[in-house]
Amino acid sequence: RSLFGHGCFIHSIVTEGKYAYSAGEDGLIKMWDVTVHHSVGQLEGCQDTIYRLCLRKEEAGKSSGRNVRQLISSGIDYGIRAWNLDNATFKEDGLVTMEEALAFNLTPDAIVDLARAEVAKMEDARDKAVTADGAMMLTQSVEQCNAQLNELLRWQTTLKYVTSLAYCKGFVYSAGGEDAM
Repeated sequence: RSLFGHGCFIHSIVTEGKYAYSAGEDGLIKMWDVTVHHSVGQLEGCQDTIYRLCLRKEEAGKSSGRNVRQLISSGIDYGIRAWNLDNATFKEDGLVTMEEALAFNLTPDAIVDLARAEVAKMEDARDKAVTADGAMMLTQSVEQCNAQLNELLRWQTTLKYVTSLAYCKGFVYSAGGEDAM
């Protein structure tokens, strides 16, 4: 039986019990109840093609103390996102935006922005240093951070879209256009 609702190519489907999640070129993730053959939910916010989905499920344990149910997506926008499937709005309304449901949003731009913010903090601390030795140590740290930031910027320009995802024992593995995993 066919299910209709994307209106474009679908690139990935994952299942969880009576539910299936699909993603494609419209940037939407749809949740389907396969017992009634209808879409019952939608995750919105990606602006372009989603290539892969994988499911992350973890039982409450000593470290977290809570169950985790996330759908991890990747696509042409270089991002890897984890969507919280236990989001109250999603459970109640079946429709949720990226801002409401994201557990994390890992993109090259976000990583570079975080690194820039750390460099700015180090520069601020250096400028406020009380002693010359402290200023010198912080200057060296700023130089090291800037070197790492430059490496990130080189990496950012060579990264291609993520075409494969897998979740195993607490880690998300991704692979893409640069023959890297």
